[in-house]
Amino acid sequence: MVHILTKKIQKLIVHAAVESNMTPKNSKPIVIGVGNILWSDEGVGIHIVRQLRKRNISKLMEIHEVGTSSFELLNVIDGNSRVIIVDAVRMDEKPGTVKSIDLVIDDDISLLPQFTSLHQLDLISTLKMAKGVIDLPKKIILIGIEPASLDTGTELSKPVEAVVPKIISEILKTTKKMNLDIESIKYASN
Repeated sequence: MVHILTKKIQKLIVHAAVESNMTPKNSKPIVIGVGNILWSDEGVGIHIVRQLRKRNISKLMEIHEVGTSSFELLNVIDGNSRVIIVDAVRMDEKPGTVKSIDLVIDDDISLLPQFTSLHQLDLISTLKMAKGVIDLPKKIILIGIEPASLDTGTELSKPVEAVVPKIISEILKTTKKMNLDIESIKYASN
């Protein structure tokens, strides 16, 4: 039964990739905004990638908005080695706290930390489900933001809105480091 489910998931991922006409894998770091913009701070990942799109940074990163779709998230990360996910994460911290968390995908994916999520399937469960089905990166950087409000509404709370520049700065710093790391690997191999 698991094998049948795996094939169905694989078909969904392949079908979505054909429809999206994505750029070639591994060309740039991928920044993925996750969340539901109808639930205030739960949509912070979407708000952030929309802010990034307004800047002239397409040479630095590839930007995706996936909402709460686990299958679309898997489609975007499949085969990409440099992935940053931006999402609201319950970490039992002060609202507006921003943490950059390295999610290392190795043989024992069960050791990944568990976070509380409002998505149809939380990020860690999605990654566990995809292990062995798609080409997962060895490490994903999760930029988690502690929400203050999950009420109905399209505006971010004041504590989360206040850290938007910090989040964008963290993403830019991380993508620049990823690009420098790739350049140094290319240079060393020549």
